[in-house]
Order: sequence, then C-alpha cells, then structure tokens
Amino acid sequence: MQIYLFFNNFACENTLIVKKALAIIIPLATVLLIAPQFSSCEKYVLPEMSLTPDTLYFRANADSSTVNVKANIKWDVSKSGQINWLEFSPDEGEGDGEVKIKVTASTESSREATLTFRSETLEKELVVIQSK
Repeated sequence: MQIYLFFNNFACENTLIVKKALAIIIPLATVLLIAPQFSSCEKYVLPEMSLTPDTLYFRANADSSTVNVKANIKWDVSKSGQINWLEFSPDEGEGDGEVKIKVTASTESSREATLTFRSETLEKELVVIQSK
C-alpha cells in the first residue's frame, strides 16, 4: 500500500509541475511566434539634405552654376512666383545630385530669387543673387 501511495503522490506532484511549466511555456511560445510578424527589419533613417553653396552670386551677364545636393531622400526644386530670368534643371532627384542654375543677362541693378528644395519632411533654400 505504501508503494501505491508513493507512486500516486509522485504522479500528482509531477502533474502539477507539468501544468505550471505549460502555463509558462505556452504563452511565452505564443509571444515568440507572433511578435516577429509585427516588427520591421527596416531601420528608420533620419532624413538629411544640404545644399552647397546655399547662395549663388552672378554678374549681370548670362551665366550658369551648379548646386550640389547632398541627401538621403527624394527631393524636388521650385521657385517662388514668376521668375523668368532664372532656370534650373533637374527639378527633382533622389539622394546626392547636382542642379544646374542658369540666369539670363540683367539690365537691372540687382535682382534676387529663392529656390526651395523640398522633401516630405525637410526644406532648404537656395538664394540666387544677380547684380551688375
């Protein structure tokens, strides 16, 4: 009879241990299997954009120059208002690039325009000054 009680107690204690272990293992396994589906392997990169130079100076004659764009994002260029004496190309890009700025000859004492380089989150300005 003692042998039967020993095995019966042993079986009951092991059943409790197994139940406690399963109570911990099953939720943990569920979290480990489901969690990777909600995470992304892509790392967020802080958007950056800079212009060199940030101001261009031209004499009165027709001329051109280049602005270097250093960026890790898509960007586009626009000018404010109706500025017909200044042209630029290309008007968009992605990553590092160059934008060629052309000005026509001027008979005025000086004139100034601002080109805006934009991305989804950043904005940089290039000032273009033409004087005699």
